[in-house]
Amino acid sequence: MQYFDTVPLLGVMGSHYNWVILGTIIATAVLSFNIRKRLFVFREKISRGNKWKSPFVEDSRKISTPLETDKLKRHEIMKKAFTKQLATEKEWDAIVIGSGIGGMSSAALLSKAGMKVLVLEKRYKCDGACHTFNEKGCEFDVGIQYTGNFIRPNLVRTYLEQISDGKSSGIIFSLTNNGELQFLLSYISSIFILPPSRSSFSLSSTVLMHHLENGFCFPIGGGSEIPYRILPVIERSGGRVLMKAHVIEILTNGGKVTGVRVQGISGIVDIPTSVVISDAGVLNTLLDLISQDVAKTSLAWPLTSLIKPSIGCLFISMGLKGTPKELGLPTKNIWIFDNGEDLEKVYSDIYNTNHWKSSLANLFHVV
Repeated sequence: MQYFDTVPLLGVMGSHYNWVILGTIIATAVLSFNIRKRLFVFREKISRGNKWKSPFVEDSRKISTPLETDKLKRHEIMKKAFTKQLATEKEWDAIVIGSGIGGMSSAALLSKAGMKVLVLEKRYKCDGACHTFNEKGCEFDVGIQYTGNFIRPNLVRTYLEQISDGKSSGIIFSLTNNGELQFLLSYISSIFILPPSRSSFSLSSTVLMHHLENGFCFPIGGGSEIPYRILPVIERSGGRVLMKAHVIEILTNGGKVTGVRVQGISGIVDIPTSVVISDAGVLNTLLDLISQDVAKTSLAWPLTSLIKPSIGCLFISMGLKGTPKELGLPTKNIWIFDNGEDLEKVYSDIYNTNHWKSSLANLFHVV
């Protein structure tokens, strides 16, 4: 049996969703590259004057306000339901599909540039990977459990520029033949609930380096505090974030976006716009939301045949009575591997067996 105790954290809890921060940065970079001409260069040709501005022209940081703990007040902001009137009474400069951290970040940047942005979320609440839920007086974070990179500025950017992407197992096994060292280098891949052969070496390295260098941080108020603080930025520019708005199609004409089609509670509504950003995932977007003749012209189309479904997992949240100090719980992760140091075999035994009861007993545990 292998026990691996991670180093103490600077934050409060332990996590496996650092990819959320990385994904947001990548999505924002791609977004900025693709629409920069349209918004900040091409505007001169269409005589829009100075309508758009750089989202970073002003330092809009403010002193932190007290944490809002009134659930009803938070729900008024986070759970505003879609209606035809709210969605169509304005002309939208851009529409964002999905209120995950990538969609909300993109919408906030465009809002800071002066655009009126409509965010449409099919669920009852805007949060995505920042989702939290309450059960018997306890609030549980489903997505973000901790995040790095808030102690050292630009650390994630540096890693993204310097580390080439690849599979953890291929790179790690090329570095050493020592089985125990391979185990120590690859155990962090389990943070993504994936075997080393299916996890990204760059992401695993980033998570590990954050951990070793600076520890991790946890947002005060939980993960839902992030979209809660982003939402007013969108509304300040005349934008809106509406729930229970299931986008069923991105409308196009001649290969250009003309709007979105929404299945609301009261029926189907078409909302016009010339800019649509989808945070619904590349497969959902290209295979389900856009006509195939248009989707196949996308630079991302080859990904539809390369991306495979990931592995499902069971996530258990547990509430304990008492403070961490009273219960003797240190702020660190505890990994327990019952099946030796071969992580590939651990996963293989689980996914390739019909004897689930016995095989689950040999799976690793995270505390």
